[in-house]
Amino acid sequence: MSTAMRRAHAELATGTRIPATVLRGALALVIGALCAVAVPPGFWLVVCGGIGLAAVIVPRSYAAWFFIFAIGLTALARTPDPLDGRAYAVLAGIHLVHLLAGFTVLLPLRGSIGARTLTRPALDYLLLQAPCQVLLAVALVLASGTSREWPPITVLAPVGAAAAVALAVLLVLPLSRAAGADRR
Repeated sequence: MSTAMRRAHAELATGTRIPATVLRGALALVIGALCAVAVPPGFWLVVCGGIGLAAVIVPRSYAAWFFIFAIGLTALARTPDPLDGRAYAVLAGIHLVHLLAGFTVLLPLRGSIGARTLTRPALDYLLLQAPCQVLLAVALVLASGTSREWPPITVLAPVGAAAAVALAVLLVLPLSRAAGADRR
């Protein structure tokens, strides 16, 4: 066989790969931390722990979103306190559960994902958490009753709605422009 007839060895470099089991482990870690921080011992701990376990073992059951709902219910049972770090941990944690659960639903158990694929969602997570944590702090101050000098809620509700619309526009416009550029 001549040298011209030989096939070249082709290789595709995809960079660092993260196994799906690592993402499931991270999901289990976040779910466990949320159960430890946010759920009172007793019935709700058993419910949230069971749903969280199902979310990790069978991701396509969409149990992670039931877990998020259950954690939200337990958070509503607490008295609002702007100095209590559990509310901030719950907000960050349920967002992280949503993000990790989305990846675990898509990836088979023995699959893997490129590490660079996770950079954009991680950046989006951080960019969304910053204003949401601030809004949560403001909401907790207003709900705790320690804000006697603040304007009444009837004044702040339209201001908050306008701020939410402005935040949505600021976050969606760059994404829609990028999607439009991808179509060309």
